[in-house]
Amino acid sequence: MIKKIFWIILAAAVILLLGGCNGPETTENPADSPAANAAVKDSAGREIKMPANLKRVIVLNSSAFNMITAIGAADTIIGVNDSTQKSEAAAAGKEAFGSFMQPYVEKIIAAGPDAVIVNSMMNSTQVKQLEDAGITVISLEFYLPSILQDEIVTLGKLFNREAQAQKYADFIMKYRNLIESRVKDIRPENKVAVYFEGYSEYSTVARGSGGDELVTGAGGINIAGRETVKYPKVSAEWVLEKKTSGGCKDHFQQ
Repeated sequence: MIKKIFWIILAAAVILLLGGCNGPETTENPADSPAANAAVKDSAGREIKMPANLKRVIVLNSSAFNMITAIGAADTIIGVNDSTQKSEAAAAGKEAFGSFMQPYVEKIIAAGPDAVIVNSMMNSTQVKQLEDAGITVISLEFYLPSILQDEIVTLGKLFNREAQAQKYADFIMKYRNLIESRVKDIRPENKVAVYFEGYSEYSTVARGSGGDELVTGAGGINIAGRETVKYPKVSAEWVLEKKTSGGCKDHFQQ
């Protein structure tokens, strides 16, 4: 019974993280433009001076695309990364600008966006090329449950959708708190041992990753949690030796 409950809770946590729930309705009533010289801190810890009016953005992070859509600012997106264009119906008509790790820098510069939203996996050299061309680059992850609410609020400030973003953040926090209340009393000996597989075969997750936070937050034990690298590569034999209670495959692509 505990195993069944765990998988239900984990599924709910994944849906919330990936923006699979509609959440509260949003409206298309943006506030005034951000104040001159106002700044926000992105997920890389950098102080970003907010552009005066974000009307044309390129989003190279699928999770960010979903969140921007959720707060009602999808009309500002002029381009996405390749996998988002292929996997998200709402992005099918958007221009593609390469992968999230290796975007087409020259094409982005030629498009002249107000900002480019990336994640921490983008090549730092390419980030610098964009910034040297006068393009604002903002790093937001949206895969770590522990900072998800803060990132949504930051997104709201950037797109003048603060009220909508706060509603969505509160919606997610409501169910995150519910999950925590349901799993907090599970005894260690009753916790489910889980193998979490990432984007490729036998690529798993350790502490500091979004997958690890999902498993432990749902009351499970990540069998790779103590590995020394964040995204270790393992084998079928390694998984079998750990005697897991089940596995979870992440099909979500950046």
